[in-house]
Amino acid sequence: DLKIDSTSVSEKIPFNFSDFALKADSVFLKVDERHVMKVVSIEIHEKNSALKGLKLESIYSKQEFQKHTPVEKDRYDLRIDSIAIASQDFGFQNDSVKFQSSKFLIDNVDFQIYRDKMQPKDNSVKPMYSEMLRKLPFLLKIDTLEVENTRIVYEERMKADRQPGKVVFANVNGEIFNLTNYSNKAQFPSTRVVAAADFMNEASLQLNWSFKVNNLSDWFNISGSMSSLSAKNMNGFLKPAMNVKAEGEITNMDFDFSGNRNKTTGGVNIAYKDFKIEVLKKDGTEKSGFLTTVANIFVKHNGESGRNVNEGLEITRDKTKSFWNYLWSCIKKGALKTFV
Repeated sequence: DLKIDSTSVSEKIPFNFSDFALKADSVFLKVDERHVMKVVSIEIHEKNSALKGLKLESIYSKQEFQKHTPVEKDRYDLRIDSIAIASQDFGFQNDSVKFQSSKFLIDNVDFQIYRDKMQPKDNSVKPMYSEMLRKLPFLLKIDTLEVENTRIVYEERMKADRQPGKVVFANVNGEIFNLTNYSNKAQFPSTRVVAAADFMNEASLQLNWSFKVNNLSDWFNISGSMSSLSAKNMNGFLKPAMNVKAEGEITNMDFDFSGNRNKTTGGVNIAYKDFKIEVLKKDGTEKSGFLTTVANIFVKHNGESGRNVNEGLEITRDKTKSFWNYLWSCIKKGALKTFV
């Protein structure tokens, strides 16, 4: 039902239609100099679309990857079984391309991220997510984006003679509401993220995060809680990254921070049991008795159980690092005030 007339030709889309369908398979796209994207199949209709078998992967191995970037860069390996898009609409609003959808469902994801910290640092300013959405070259409005059955693994190589430190988020399920950079309402909606995961395959982690895309200071609030985490699982990152080994467990942690692109304030509440620190020798295989003794002199409540509430923390953001580093800096400062 394609129709072109004197009225339609003056429009940005110069024809009218009642419906359309597009099907493709074996799609290949070069994303950048180091990554490519492949999609097994794409099916697009006027109101609904589906992608199956999406892969974003590096063309280089972890070792070879570093030879093709002059600074620290993340190496991605992302695999998604399916993406379903419901009630979509696209067109123009004034001079801007517009895309909107009532719901994105992203199912069964495995996301592996690797970074070599021995590379020169990338000192460029990293924008907040609200700024990135605000500066998209098109208008975007997704009412709900749902992620199910996801696993995220982040590896960080700190030293040439060590295995990378590893952080794992398993069984990630979450929703993002009001993922948008425009609004026809008087009150611009807050973008809100609600997610749950098993941190290090063990501790139940809950996250609540909100921000406003139209807020030019990039205001946000983020809070969460984590259940019991054993030292054994903490050491998967602590030993290779910081050359220390922990004993005992964190039995509960809550955090709540609010801030903007420059500074944030908030608090961390940690309950722990029999918590100790061992400083390892340079090879990372044995305990350094002297340094461990010195370190534990400065560890509060050594070998005890307890709870410590740290409120009124203030953290200045390093703008050359990501939002997730910003959040980690907040939690780390609360943890250090608890134990040191």
